[in-house]
Amino acid sequence: MLKKLLWKDKNNWQIAGATLGAFIGLFLLLLSQQFYFDFQYLLLGNKQVTSEYITLNKPVIAYQSHFTEPELSDLRAMEHVQDLEVFRSSEFRINASSPTFGFFTDLFFEAIDTAFIDFTDVNDQFIWQEGQLEIPIIVSRDYLALYNFGFAPSQGLPQLNPEFLENFTLDLTLNGKGLKRKFKGNIVGYTDRIHSILVPVNFMNWANQTFGEQTQPGALRLMLAVESGHETQIRQEIREKGFEVNSGHLVGERIRTLLSGAISIIALIGLIIVILSVLVFVINFQLLISRADDRIQLLLELGYRPKDITRVLFRYLLKIFALVLILTLVSLFIFRWGFQFWYSQHGFQLGMQLHWSVYLTGVVFSFFVIVLNYRMIGKMVRG
Repeated sequence: MLKKLLWKDKNNWQIAGATLGAFIGLFLLLLSQQFYFDFQYLLLGNKQVTSEYITLNKPVIAYQSHFTEPELSDLRAMEHVQDLEVFRSSEFRINASSPTFGFFTDLFFEAIDTAFIDFTDVNDQFIWQEGQLEIPIIVSRDYLALYNFGFAPSQGLPQLNPEFLENFTLDLTLNGKGLKRKFKGNIVGYTDRIHSILVPVNFMNWANQTFGEQTQPGALRLMLAVESGHETQIRQEIREKGFEVNSGHLVGERIRTLLSGAISIIALIGLIIVILSVLVFVINFQLLISRADDRIQLLLELGYRPKDITRVLFRYLLKIFALVLILTLVSLFIFRWGFQFWYSQHGFQLGMQLHWSVYLTGVVFSFFVIVLNYRMIGKMVRG
């Protein structure tokens, strides 16, 4: 009876509109938070990043280009440079073929210290011992994208999933110094940081010594590990020295900044919508209590306590926000499933789980809104 008396003048359309607004706002707020962690993972991996990496080379002059020892020492001494590593290039001919896909091509290899490679299992899978015929290879993810979306469609070849490529081997032939030996190449992982085809350093040293026909006069390409946040300054200083900077990772920094800004805007829009929906709830309950003022007074005179009336309104509000939170989380799971499926088609892998902080934000925000409305409803009933 108490419930019927209080809800006699309620406006279902206003409550439905406020509920929809709360759902949309909370969905955008939690979605932007999940996007933030997803893009952090895609751009940075699952490590706490304190260093950024810059690849550089010298302009080609008179058919050659290499760094001298004084130049390497000068780069190492630069402020904010944490480490420097030289790329080792193959000094022999490499042929690759695959009976499965029916292709034959020339290749090149490079090698660099594993500390500079952004591959989680680099110390477990990216290893080679002399006498081993299988060579572990790490490929630039950009190279795979170029094949899938550039080369493959133009040649009528199938597009390849990263996981699929890890299940078959390449036939490799190494030529040099009058020697020819066959190996099997196995792709063990992918790198977003380095645009190259990488093999272990000890294999490269052995192969160059065994097959190398002409020794390089010096380092052709370098990678610097610099303190995070000083990339722009280092890039400018490197260019002033006359060196060329590979801007691939620096472009990634700009993309990350733009994505962070876009995610912040989505979160702000979601927060504004949620706040507006909360205000609609407050106004709706104010109108409801105002219209039922005479009935509330009568109920109070009959012995009902203000807490009893507040509890009826609060239970209704609690059901609404529980429904909003459940629908929001279910919608996030559905959206994330579609998003993850789309990304897997482009060579990226994301888990299906939402980040733990998304659940926490949804629960804490709903709890805050419910407590706020409960106090306001109680204040209006008592008034």
